[in-house]
Amino acid sequence: LKHIKDHIRAVSNIKKITTSMKMVSAAKYLKAEKNLINARPLGLAAKHFYDLNPLTLDTKQIKIFIFPVTSDRGLCGSMPVRICKYARTLFPDDPNNYRLVCLGEKSRLHFLLDLKEQIYLVINGLGHRIPTFLDASAMATYILYETDFIYGKIVYGHYTNVMGFEVRELVLYTPTIVINARELDKYDI
Repeated sequence: LKHIKDHIRAVSNIKKITTSMKMVSAAKYLKAEKNLINARPLGLAAKHFYDLNPLTLDTKQIKIFIFPVTSDRGLCGSMPVRICKYARTLFPDDPNNYRLVCLGEKSRLHFLLDLKEQIYLVINGLGHRIPTFLDASAMATYILYETDFIYGKIVYGHYTNVMGFEVRELVLYTPTIVINARELDKYDI
């Protein structure tokens, strides 16, 4: 009888701990969702620009950079795998024209076995604190000026709701390509 009482007490204590952990998790989630909603228009503006002005570029002569964005660790479910599988579809039969810039440890681990030679750069620790413009500009400056980057695609998970996401891509060009594009002549500057 004493053993049963102890077991019931232990189960109720675990239930209390689980309830408090759920409350903390919900508070963190709401804060992250609020930050995402506030920051999303900035990313949509860049995507909208490229959607309205599809630039043409001969990609046979250049290295194409692929940026799969995943986390370093944690329980993200299928998100990192789906992002990496989508990024893998961007490779044609010959992956030598491509370079991988893995944003997050999970993408590096995914490509390590069969595409190790294409992994050009790995950037870890992005989700440990709230990202800032300074972080993004440091990465962009390195990619633009320390590599032979001309054209690339960011592959990321687009948050839709608590239960789901969809994998999307964002096309990137160097500022020189954008400025010299014939499509940009439509605008009055």
